[in-house]
Amino acid sequence: MRYSEEKVENLFSDDDGNIVLELLVRRFQNGRNIYYARSRIQKTELANNQRRVITSLRTDDYNQAKQAALRRYAEIDLRQERGLKIRATTVAQALDDFLSEYAERLANGQGGYTSNILRNLRKSIDIYWREYLGRKDIEDVSDKDMEGYEAFRRSYAKSTKRIKNRYRQQYKDTVSAATLKGEINYFRQFLRWCSQRGIYKGAAHEWRFKTNERIRNRREAFSIEQYQQLYRYMRTNEFLNKGQHKAKGSADTRIKRHRHMLRAYILFLANTGLRVGEARHLKWKDVEKRQLKTGAHCLLRSIKDTWQ
Repeated sequence: MRYSEEKVENLFSDDDGNIVLELLVRRFQNGRNIYYARSRIQKTELANNQRRVITSLRTDDYNQAKQAALRRYAEIDLRQERGLKIRATTVAQALDDFLSEYAERLANGQGGYTSNILRNLRKSIDIYWREYLGRKDIEDVSDKDMEGYEAFRRSYAKSTKRIKNRYRQQYKDTVSAATLKGEINYFRQFLRWCSQRGIYKGAAHEWRFKTNERIRNRREAFSIEQYQQLYRYMRTNEFLNKGQHKAKGSADTRIKRHRHMLRAYILFLANTGLRVGEARHLKWKDVEKRQLKTGAHCLLRSIKDTWQ
């Protein structure tokens, strides 16, 4: 919408006589007038190298606008003194920058960045924390917000008014303590990122999640008896044929083929000690043929650089 702008009054000057606060009015074509404050910035690095910042006072009343402009300048002066950005960054804006940087560094192949973590970040903080604190200024995030997340998340899980998210996340109506802990830790990682870049001065990233609910750790390794039971069962026809969709007595070659593949996959992981993520990246170039001292031949998979 087009408008004309004119200066109304100089509201404040510094000791050297420089005008640091002006009151402006913008007259729009629809006949509405809105007052604005134009403030001079001393530390331009806090305002994207701008020397002056214009802020809407959201009123057409002169007296209200004048008081609002003085309050706004006092806030700007305080933010400069504390080394804070002139325009506060919301959690949603900071999240966009954080996820964008993570994705860019992952694409560049930088160490410490993985597609699994990026996916988890998008499925946790980019959905739930954005919904919970997205409109809040990042500098105002506190321990109180961290403490309130569990109640929000459990209520959100049961809500029928869930947002449609771009990741097609499958929602559950319950949330485990382990899930909560993971989502909170991802947000703490995000807050540390904000702290390192000077847009967050608080200490909420040091907050720890505590719960009376037992968080299950990873299961222990199979015992010899359990492992024997597993591989012996996978040798049986019951394992190969269970769950067939065709009539009883007829062969379902697709399921049988998949069971053979599954058996090979399980035995391979169990006998090499590889994790699922490591096995997923195996290629034929990682397969080597070696001769053992006994004279027997076997195929050995070596994951290059994995353990370095």
